[in-house]
Amino acid sequence: MRTWSYNVVRTLFCAFLMISFPCYADNMDEGIENAGSGDLNAARDLNIRGWLRLSRHNPEVINIYMEITNEGKDAFLITGIRSDSCPSIFGVNFDQDDTEQAAEMFTHFTIPRKMTLVFPRGGYHLVCRGFQPEKGAPQQVTLDFHFLTGGKKRVVLNMNDKEF
Repeated sequence: MRTWSYNVVRTLFCAFLMISFPCYADNMDEGIENAGSGDLNAARDLNIRGWLRLSRHNPEVINIYMEITNEGKDAFLITGIRSDSCPSIFGVNFDQDDTEQAAEMFTHFTIPRKMTLVFPRGGYHLVCRGFQPEKGAPQQVTLDFHFLTGGKKRVVLNMNDKEF
């Protein structure tokens, strides 16, 4: 009886190895190919749209709400967001406690491939502190999204009160 159960366990283990390792190897090959290509194009694959809203209590604070769609086959890691109009840009979620992790979220945030992420009111979004209106376009903010691959995407967002 003991030999029979040993043979069953050994057979099941071998079957598991035959099924799981080829799938794992395929995923590993794809990741290595994409990581080594260096041909990621955030400007082409990402569609970023959004809107701005002035703080009710402080005209130097703007809330930035966005929708980011990655239509490409590669994921993109955002390493920072900068703007000449906003000396300080950070992440926040007003429905939760302010944390350092939320503030730094957009300095190491991945946009997965073939996915849309929404950063709405009442959820995680960006805050611009120290807002200085752009000359000639006081109702707009230009944001530069920087990526780990060295790429950059420039987006112009307008001030209004509409939602997605």
